[in-house]
Amino acid sequence: MEEQVAELTRLRRDPRTKPRTRDRLEMVRLANNAWSIPKIAQHFEITESRVRHWIKSFLSEGFHSLSDRKGVGVKPRLTASVLEEIRQITSQDGQTWTAGQVNEWILANHGSSLNVRYLAEVLNKNGLSYKRTTRTIRHKQNPEQVMSKKADLATLKKGQKLD
Repeated sequence: MEEQVAELTRLRRDPRTKPRTRDRLEMVRLANNAWSIPKIAQHFEITESRVRHWIKSFLSEGFHSLSDRKGVGVKPRLTASVLEEIRQITSQDGQTWTAGQVNEWILANHGSSLNVRYLAEVLNKNGLSYKRTTRTIRHKQNPEQVMSKKADLATLKKGQKLD
């Protein structure tokens, strides 16, 4: 028992111990010092059931049960391999890619969709500057007509009348 109290103190004071784990260690210490479950819950501003959970976990599994488990939570949908695929796709041919188009490609090839703004931020952060299209009709214009109209405009600016 004294060994566990010493280990508890050591872990609580260790600067590498995460704050959530430190709180759980403190719950165990307070319970060991005859604090009631309701009093501990009130002190940490959590429910009594959570305090009971951590104390029971400590009693059955020991100190390692009080730290956060690895791998718990949502897995990232935009992994390093997906980013590498995006890098290859966007660097091919002369196609212009927008964040929305990259998102559609991810949905089609990996079955998940992301927020477009988040995706744009991640692409920029990883040096994958996608190309943003500009809104222009230049590709639809007839070059001969454009030159003719520019000449007419220049004539009008000089104060001359068109024929």
